[in-house]
Amino acid sequence: MFSSAKAAAHRNSYDKKEAPRRLMILTSESLVSHKHLNDLMPFFWQNNIEPVIFITPSNTSPRSRIPSLQNFEFYDADIATEVIYPALEKRSLRTAGLSSTFNQLMSRYGAHAQTVASLKDPAIMETVNHPDFIGAVSIYQDAIVKPDLIDAIKPRGFLWNLHPALLPHDKGMYVMFWSLMNGKTEHGYTLHEIDAGIDTGRLIATSAGKLDPKKSVVESYIDFAEHGSNLLKDALAKRLRGEAVPTYEQVAEKTNYYSYPTEEDIARGWEKGVRLWGTPQEMADMYGRMFGEDRALRMQILKSIFRHEAQNMPAQETETAAETFRATRRRVAQFAMAQVSADQGIRLGR
Repeated sequence: MFSSAKAAAHRNSYDKKEAPRRLMILTSESLVSHKHLNDLMPFFWQNNIEPVIFITPSNTSPRSRIPSLQNFEFYDADIATEVIYPALEKRSLRTAGLSSTFNQLMSRYGAHAQTVASLKDPAIMETVNHPDFIGAVSIYQDAIVKPDLIDAIKPRGFLWNLHPALLPHDKGMYVMFWSLMNGKTEHGYTLHEIDAGIDTGRLIATSAGKLDPKKSVVESYIDFAEHGSNLLKDALAKRLRGEAVPTYEQVAEKTNYYSYPTEEDIARGWEKGVRLWGTPQEMADMYGRMFGEDRALRMQILKSIFRHEAQNMPAQETETAAETFRATRRRVAQFAMAQVSADQGIRLGR
């Protein structure tokens, strides 16, 4: 039997007789976001939380549109929406061991998701003004929450961000890349309040782990996502029990603010063994760990990777470090393509 304290906590965190508490989630179509949602949706369901999910627009800064970062976007998002999800959703029965697609995840837990062109979409304020609204969380997305939306949310609930790095020391973007470039051996996540600055809000909690320098940036982000998911679940559990969630000011002797890497930065990283993405085999292995080792799906993933590699390699090789990097990647793709064709007895598109 529960003690009286445990019984009260249980009632507060899971009472289907009450109206669901609405939690607004601002996120993206990336595989990192997919990993977070897979971690979080069962918790929401068990605790009578109804997530209202908004897929926000990607950053359109010219600094984010360079070829290497567009390739990173392919491995972090496009291959899921263009290849993996459609392949899985064509099947009438879900193959054992395969994870749900985004749409299947929404259907299974009765969640609502929609894409918005900006955070000024009326649906966002409708969610904030709903009587059962409890708060909002930003998870691995680019849209900046402006002061007017902050002022609308905070009187009605909390406003948190899952930052995929350790604050207060490492602010900004692509911190995983810069951590690997700087030879760091530790990385992590931070849950913090959102204020008018960028990654400057009061801290709630951090979680750190060992950083493997042999893994690519995209794989490392996915590996560390569980750290952030657990921080959010812990903080939400406190709120649901009626406990205060302590916060504290960011204080650090030194703070780094990172921005987009340039092609030259990425080429230097390649020379040091710091890779935004892995070889075709490594990436197929990673997707297999996420979605299950299914031979037919793996072949579709490899074909898509090889096509992408062929379409995004330069027509002529030069002596610059960036071009050497791309030429090397082309040779790796061509070699892997031949190996798969020989091993599987199939002819892949080029």
